Amino acid sequence: MELAVSTLSIYNRRDGDVINLIREHPDIKNWEILDEGYHRLDNNLIRELKAMSRNNIRFSVHAPFSSINLSESDISLRTKFLELVLASIDRAAEIDARVVVVHAGHLSPFTFWFPDEAAKALSESLQVLAKRGKANGVKIAVETGMRPWDMFNKPEDMARYLDGIEGIWSCIDTGHASVNGDVISFIQGSPRLYHAHIHDNSGEKDEHLPPGRGSINWQGVFKQFREMDYRGWLVAENHSLEEALEGLDYIKKMLKGF
Repeated sequence: MELAVSTLSIYNRRDGDVINLIREHPDIKNWEILDEGYHRLDNNLIRELKAMSRNNIRFSVHAPFSSINLSESDISLRTKFLELVLASIDRAAEIDARVVVVHAGHLSPFTFWFPDEAAKALSESLQVLAKRGKANGVKIAVETGMRPWDMFNKPEDMARYLDGIEGIWSCIDTGHASVNGDVISFIQGSPRLYHAHIHDNSGEKDEHLPPGRGSINWQGVFKQFREMDYRGWLVAENHSLEEALEGLDYIKKMLKGF
């Protein structure tokens, strides 16, 4: 298992500078780039990150998620959503990202009544993403949902939606799983688990706290990671760099105990 930090830590800042963030923390070698908002992967940022990758800095990418719904049944809308995510996969390949994380989407007012239409749309979307990921040499991982109307919000969903689709992996988000119930059950039910977002909460809302500040059973979580021989990244996904660094320290202590 390797540690990483998400640029979610500066997502809420207009003046946040991804390059300076990385340069100021040379001890952190793995970064997840959130490809949206003020810090999206434009040509200038890609050029800088490519230079950093030659100095043993490695990246994953979180594809755009605001207002995007890969489970949208309306093909004209879903096509546009897919264009945005596919472009992110292409950009991720330019910086040799190991994985691109995507959100599965959610039920719309229409698919609330016809969830089979959302499931069909999601399956079609994932097949398109898998094809582009394979062409670019980038893995695609679908993140745990959280809200009642989200797809991928139950352990059994992870296997059901990925069954039969090659080239798609899963990303456990501990905070999202906590809001939905038992984090360990989500880890156990995640097929082809390749990536992990690590943060804590009280079990009621998505607070993105450093581990140890909320109610998640971290002893059980890391025990499960060890038992399944998980070898992916553990990405500290917090709303400030200070909290991300606190999270890294906690994770390091936990890993020493196993």
